[in-house]
Amino acid sequence: MASDDRSTECFPQTFNEFHEFQNTIIQKFELHGVKRVKKLFYRISISVLHDGVKYDSFVIGSDGDLQVLIHCCRYFFEARTPELLTKLVDVVSSSRSSN
Repeated sequence: MASDDRSTECFPQTFNEFHEFQNTIIQKFELHGVKRVKKLFYRISISVLHDGVKYDSFVIGSDGDLQVLIHCCRYFFEARTPELLTKLVDVVSSSRSSN
């Protein structure tokens, strides 16, 4: 299975359901029926060091995870907007002909 990571520009401010957010990502990249979201995560800076920034990644795997992300970005706006990343995989067709 081929896969790729893509940085997403869409932000889940108006989404209440994880599934709805996943579908929006697929639509944004015009990959409906071709790819599906395998993994969705965000990366945020957690500390600034003298020679760079330290980041940590968090997986978004449920409605609750999505709500935490939305809450943090709304109420802790002094923190930078997280970088949303998604791992996409090929959709396997279930319409194979059987002989």
